[in-house]
Amino acid sequence: SIPLHCKLLLNELSGNKYCIDCGNESKNKSQSQNPEWSSISYGILICIKCSGLHRSLGVTISKVRSIQMDHFTYQEIITLLEGGNTQLHNFFKRNKLTKYELLETQNTTNSNPNSNTNTQNSNSNNSTNNSTKKLTVDNVTLLRYKTNAALFYKNQLSAHVQRLLVDVDTKPYIGR
Repeated sequence: SIPLHCKLLLNELSGNKYCIDCGNESKNKSQSQNPEWSSISYGILICIKCSGLHRSLGVTISKVRSIQMDHFTYQEIITLLEGGNTQLHNFFKRNKLTKYELLETQNTTNSNPNSNTNTQNSNSNNSTNNSTKKLTVDNVTLLRYKTNAALFYKNQLSAHVQRLLVDVDTKPYIGR
């Protein structure tokens, strides 16, 4: 597990008191509050439910670890300390990848009378199309981590951490 002092620092980072993906919206507030799982790839904290979503993305997209049960390397701890939920949320916001913006885009597209829908078949296919195309909080999570923007963020965070660790013996990590 993460050393106690590192965990305390991690919990003090802005936004890390709640799961980045379901946050305050979780029906089970205790589940999303003080998340005990992490995506090392993005330097974020997530709840157990969202950790399952991240695991389903695969380790090439999101590498998930339990804060309490799993071992972390020095580099992984630095990634978590240099990342943070607010930092990634702000990045998603700048790139219009927040839940609200993606859901709003979907709602606007669905209500657009000029969209490419075949009105003759809309009644017969409506339930099928809505169930497969409607964005929910869960599939927004799955969608946004598969974008080029998310890949860019992940790569930039990794490169930043690599630069910090170049001379770790002569210049130890001192924080943000």
